[in-house]
Amino acid sequence: MRVAAPKLFVPVMHRPYIFRGVMWDDHWEYDAPCVLYGPVKRYGIGGNTGHLASMIEEVCELITLVEELPVEFSDHDLKEFKWRGWSPRNFARRTGWHIRCTVAFHREKYGLNFRMGKMRETFKGKH
Repeated sequence: MRVAAPKLFVPVMHRPYIFRGVMWDDHWEYDAPCVLYGPVKRYGIGGNTGHLASMIEEVCELITLVEELPVEFSDHDLKEFKWRGWSPRNFARRTGWHIRCTVAFHREKYGLNFRMGKMRETFKGKH
């Protein structure tokens, strides 16, 4: 039985990528769930939309180190989503604070680097 290899994000130099994420109120006492849903998927916990920007920066830094990264959520994240009753397919449509950030990767003398461009925050849904 063959196991499919995981999809990998391998950046094309100088091509702009739009990273997207969402943070929403899930009625936690202090923090809120944060999810990057494109082009790389990651889950984290934060207290404000600045955490989404930090997650994007951390993912980009990791990409510069390993030069490829699995695209999909980890098995651990998927188990937590199932336990919490969240569908990974609905994050882009979820009511909450959404962020879009343009990122371009480029080669430098000592390796891969990135530049974060415009960042836009919007609120989707009912207040």
